[in-house]
Amino acid sequence: MTLIRPHKSESILMENQKTFNIIVKSTTVEIDGQILRFKGLLVSEKDDKEEVIVSYKLASEEEKNVFEEKGVPSFLKIEGRLTRPNESVNFHQFSYKDYLLKDEIFYKLTAEKLEKQKAFKELSISYKTDRLRSVLFNQIDKGIGGMTGTYLKALLFADKRDLSDLNLENYRALGIIHLLSISGLHIQFLIVMVEKSLLRVGLTKEITNRILFFTLPVYGILAGFKVSVFRAIIQSMFSIGSRLFKRKTVSLDNWSFTLFIALLINPYQIYSVGFQLSYLLSSVMIILSKQKWIRNLPRFKMGICLNILISLVSIPVLSYHFYEFSWVVVLLNIIFIPVFSIVLLPLLTSIFIIAILLYGLFNIRISVTFADTFIILLENLVEKINSLGSFTFVTGRLSAIGMSLVCFGIVLVFLYLDIQSNRKPFSMLLIGIVLIFTGIMSERHSPIGKVVMLDVGQGDAFLIKEPWGKGNYLIDTGGLSQWKETEEWAEPESPYSIGKDVVVPSIKALGVKKLDQIILTHADTDHVGALEEIVKEIKTKEIIATPETFLDPSLKTLWPLFVSQHVELSPIHYSKSNKAGPNLHILYPFSSPGPELNDSKNNQSLVLFGKIGNKKWLFTGDLEAAGEDILLKHYPKLNTDILKVGHHGSKSSTQDTFLEQLAPSIGWISSGENNLYGHPNQEVIERLKEKNVKTYRTDQSGAVLYQYTPIPFTNNIVEDMISKKENK
Repeated sequence: MTLIRPHKSESILMENQKTFNIIVKSTTVEIDGQILRFKGLLVSEKDDKEEVIVSYKLASEEEKNVFEEKGVPSFLKIEGRLTRPNESVNFHQFSYKDYLLKDEIFYKLTAEKLEKQKAFKELSISYKTDRLRSVLFNQIDKGIGGMTGTYLKALLFADKRDLSDLNLENYRALGIIHLLSISGLHIQFLIVMVEKSLLRVGLTKEITNRILFFTLPVYGILAGFKVSVFRAIIQSMFSIGSRLFKRKTVSLDNWSFTLFIALLINPYQIYSVGFQLSYLLSSVMIILSKQKWIRNLPRFKMGICLNILISLVSIPVLSYHFYEFSWVVVLLNIIFIPVFSIVLLPLLTSIFIIAILLYGLFNIRISVTFADTFIILLENLVEKINSLGSFTFVTGRLSAIGMSLVCFGIVLVFLYLDIQSNRKPFSMLLIGIVLIFTGIMSERHSPIGKVVMLDVGQGDAFLIKEPWGKGNYLIDTGGLSQWKETEEWAEPESPYSIGKDVVVPSIKALGVKKLDQIILTHADTDHVGALEEIVKEIKTKEIIATPETFLDPSLKTLWPLFVSQHVELSPIHYSKSNKAGPNLHILYPFSSPGPELNDSKNNQSLVLFGKIGNKKWLFTGDLEAAGEDILLKHYPKLNTDILKVGHHGSKSSTQDTFLEQLAPSIGWISSGENNLYGHPNQEVIERLKEKNVKTYRTDQSGAVLYQYTPIPFTNNIVEDMISKKENK
């Protein structure tokens, strides 16, 4: 948390600058594979200061070892270039640019050379406290280390850098990721522990309150004053301060004052999911704690009831940011919250006090070994539960109407619970539950049909979502081509994945819980490379492809996965009429590839044709000129409204005769921005312009959405074509 300051809406940096003086924020340093990242303060010659995100590609394993052993120097001279953070290019996708703007960071600095230099600037208070945190973390690593040190830093000091991505994903999938973040529960535990200890040694309540009042901010500094830490500590200080000055305060007033101060310090944090959940759920807990009906419940029933209501209130926030929520979290909270609060947190706190504050007086190896074993068992349990299946309910990004229904339903449920009369109107509770269920299902069963050309970089992935949730179909998956083998030391722990990072969240955002079909046009990596991640994350009923595609080595290795996920494999039978998707016909190929096509994977591409909405669509995969000629010969009267331009706009496809016969009015081109192949080819673009084909390109427009709404009792269809970047 930074000090109160004027808030900026634009950068003061110049993009043409090449050399930079940087003060490193030590606790943000991360090394993942061969990439070194950290946040730093860029200081200009005019003494202007602005924070940036720095990334540097390590040249060798030796250089990596040096940074891991000795750390990154606090003051650096960097040669590199400034670039703007990426915007989201798919609908409702995470925007790195917006994420950094909340911290008033406008640029990434890609470093090409790092050089240590002497201190050139007095450190600000925030960077001095960060240096103090870094020293503390180093002491924990040296004095404790292992799993115990990793969890201690996460649960007591909000440093989750050393937690493995796999374990974080397991906790996140089950909806209990909050257990690994410092929350009001952690702070209250620490306050109670310190308070009881001080009273037990004979100090008065007044002296105890004074010690707490002045030590809580110190702890907040060591914990980085993250959103939940700030809220819990400042709220507690208001409460303790009222006791010191013998003034009565209301808990909700303390919460309101804390919220006001937080927004005064940084108003942009209101857009973060952590801020929204922390303040929303804490306010609900305060309100519920004052209700007689809940205080009169037995302790176990009270815990269940609170968990259910808290989970209910969190649905709008979770569905907006993550498009899904965990339905098993109520049960898991009952199990895991006591484990963390009664066992793990006291154990880690005791180890920290003995190892750091009473260094050398006691041998803590036995305690650390026990804690390591306990944490490993805990992680194994979480992984085992997560492996049992998916416990998430996919909602999609709810529309304004859907979100309103959910929120109004939650209000009705709370109003029903608040009524003290013995004759409660049960209809109010029933209506509330119906509204909540209708709201969370509204995107999954939306009356609006959609066809989306996802921006997957250099590749193809098209989602077709029928109205009323009748069917969901994916044509190709996208995927990253591996140009060369990466050395083991350079492998990132969680590499960027088209499937996991782009396709899965993009289609979940549209309320897609399962795919009726995945249609693979051919076996090139940029068309099938993300298949594994998609099948693992989203229930898939059937995969359609040619026999040659299924027998390709890249797919043969996935056969055991298809069996375990109960995915039906449907090879194309060349001698029969084949259908796929929502009324799509497979026009091509007619037979196994012959010598006239030189066994080209591109010319083995499935070609799909059909009517979606009020338009005729033709999806051509990577079909090239030879395949186009054969297609036109067999279908001399074929024409279309919307053409998926073949092979990403390569000059080997989309010839004049092809366009003349098809006469499309709209062309979709899926290609990566600044790709190595130069797609789409300028000749093809000119050809499309000459034929008056309005062209949408993912490299320029981001994802493209065609949506249609059949009007009941008529043959009319309301249509719209939206590009992600143009829509912004």
